Amino acid sequence: MTPGEIYNTKRENFIDKSITQFGFLVSVYRYDSPIHRIFKQANGVVTCDEFEYASSQKTIIIHNAYHPVDYGFEINIINHLTKDSDMVYHVLKEQQDMEQSYLPKAAEYLRSLLASSSSS
Repeated sequence: MTPGEIYNTKRENFIDKSITQFGFLVSVYRYDSPIHRIFKQANGVVTCDEFEYASSQKTIIIHNAYHPVDYGFEINIINHLTKDSDMVYHVLKEQQDMEQSYLPKAAEYLRSLLASSSSS
């Protein structure tokens, strides 16, 4: 595979698997359907894919950057009441594989974090 094909496959896997793995935010926690944003360089190369899930109390942003100086995958939670923003999970770009196999673990971590915060 060429570097371009690897990059495109990695992006497609991130998009498809994120929608599947984080679907519980909509089905269980009643967040709005995700807004998918794509950030591009002037030459058209996508540098980041981002999914935003919003509720009345919080916004959860699932973010994956591909640009050489960016960090990679992040889950950020923004609390609407306090305006606090916390990165609760991350995977460096260099530690990601083409299949994005870290996504189930990231989703499970977020699920357990939300479950523990809703029970307190």
